[in-house]
Amino acid sequence: MQHNRFMIIALAAFLLLSVSAGCASKAAADANATASPSSGTSDAPETSPSPTDGAGAWAAGQPPYGSAGIPAAISSPVPPSPVPSPEIKPEDTNTAVPASSATKITLSGTSAAVSGAGAAAKGGVVTISAAGTYSVSGKLTNGSLVIAAGKDDTVRIILDGAEITNPAGAAIYASKCGKLIISLADGKSNAVTDGGAAFVYADVAEEEPNAAIFSKGDLTINGSGSLTV
Repeated sequence: MQHNRFMIIALAAFLLLSVSAGCASKAAADANATASPSSGTSDAPETSPSPTDGAGAWAAGQPPYGSAGIPAAISSPVPPSPVPSPEIKPEDTNTAVPASSATKITLSGTSAAVSGAGAAAKGGVVTISAAGTYSVSGKLTNGSLVIAAGKDDTVRIILDGAEITNPAGAAIYASKCGKLIISLADGKSNAVTDGGAAFVYADVAEEEPNAAIFSKGDLTINGSGSLTV
């Protein structure tokens, strides 16, 4: 009987020691896992340090955000400044120039007549050599108006029921002047025709003039009359 009691006590002591040893081993394993990073792959997303304002938000002015909090890569670019349009002067729109004070050029078939200063006619070619206003009327079947004035001169031509045809070149050719203004007289029909396929260039190297109305300087056309080109 005493022998059986001794065996039971010994067995109980062995079981108690085994449980204690197991708990100690588990505690040591947990401590090691906490102290050393796991060699396995973590499911947690990786993060990179970010410049913040201390509250977890990106600090203003720090990349990749601008001062307005907008990503710099998608910020709208500053639009370029608009290119100013050329200045329009009162003379460009003025159509109230009295024809009575202008030099008169009368066209007739293959010739022309000039009354006033600043222009001269030779056959069907009328050459304007000075700044001023010139009123043109009639029909020219073989000729042209040539403007050869000063480089800063403004020449105004009033087409007052004029038809000009040049079978070999430009009907109106401003080879030299600062500005050519063509005003279409109220209620009058006008027409200009160039040489087309038979065009002969006055300047072969530049192939100019190359239109029914050609100006090397500024060109303005105004007025309420009509113009057929």
